[in-house]
Amino acid sequence: MVRIRNRMKLITLWLGLVLLWLASVIGVDGDVTWENVTPSSAPLPRRAAGMAYDSESDLIILFSRRDISLPTDFRYGDTWTYDVDTNTWANVTPAVSPPPRGTHAAFKYDSESDRAVFFGGVKTVDPVEFYGDTWAYDCNLNVWENKTPVVSPRPCTHHAWAYDSESDRFILYGGMWADSTTPSGISTQNMTWAYDYNSNTWTNMNPAINPDQLHGVRMDYDNESDRIILFGGKFHSSSFEEQRDETWSYDYNSNTWTNMNPSVAPPRRNRHSLIYHAGWDRIVLFGGDRDNPSMYYSDTWVYDYNTNTWAELSPDAHPSSRVYGSMAYDSDSEKIVLFGGVNAAVYVFGDTWILPGTLVTTPPPPIPGFPMLAVALGMAFALGVSLVTRRRYNK
Repeated sequence: MVRIRNRMKLITLWLGLVLLWLASVIGVDGDVTWENVTPSSAPLPRRAAGMAYDSESDLIILFSRRDISLPTDFRYGDTWTYDVDTNTWANVTPAVSPPPRGTHAAFKYDSESDRAVFFGGVKTVDPVEFYGDTWAYDCNLNVWENKTPVVSPRPCTHHAWAYDSESDRFILYGGMWADSTTPSGISTQNMTWAYDYNSNTWTNMNPAINPDQLHGVRMDYDNESDRIILFGGKFHSSSFEEQRDETWSYDYNSNTWTNMNPSVAPPRRNRHSLIYHAGWDRIVLFGGDRDNPSMYYSDTWVYDYNTNTWAELSPDAHPSSRVYGSMAYDSDSEKIVLFGGVNAAVYVFGDTWILPGTLVTTPPPPIPGFPMLAVALGMAFALGVSLVTRRRYNK
């Protein structure tokens, strides 16, 4: 009986190792494709507009951002809604709205308070000046409200923005702020701030570590794992700058940033689009800026926090390469919506794309090398131990 128990333990261990290998190589099958839905009317072409899904109203809300092909001082200050089910855009701009602004793209929906909230954006380019205001939008009443909290982050743009529904907090990270002491007139920050809509208070979280001084970085909240996931961005200092390809997670409850260091990741980039798809339980990334300034990405990647793995999808159709595309996830229809952006030739888009479909797992490929060798060695080891055990027992 002891011999049988030992064999069973060995076989269980071997099977466990095989299952671990299977989990490490299992991937996703891109049974998805982007669709250009060409609505009959839409907002004028623009880049980096703020866009968020209001789950109570079942509408996507879009606000502002200028068209860079127009004069420098031109900004949109309009508010639009998009209904995925009817493929309909509607201009709902109220009489009182936030001042028009550029490159904010930080717009998320607070499901507990039923408000879409944003912070900051570009006010003027020459001289460099950014907004430091906090605005909330009530879709049911079509009303904007300037929250005017007592304390706020410094005025900034190109920051990352997410809503943590478990903690009921908005999280702001990084971005650019005006700095007259630098030749460019800007500096990049590495601060983590939390905003509570109910108390209208900002809190500087000051975590022990952070993803560094980044702008053009993107993040969103994975509500299944209760983590904010951040990817990419551009590091900027007084001496040099570089694109990043790091994946970080943030836990508000412990105020901790963690560098996930996945074995595979999308190529380094900034100014990409990123959103969490609750139906897939994946972070979805599209496009962005390559190291080569004349080339932009048009790839689609998904990230699974549970396995710490990135996988590139291969949709039959997809939006053209671009940066500053606005993206939101409609949880009712389980579809991602992408609007606008700009390409390397400075052509500004006004197209609307939908990413529907089902994400399914694929079996591990029969690849040669270490994984299969490990399985073969494990089987040989199990057989060898079994024979030795049998000989000892027969003695």
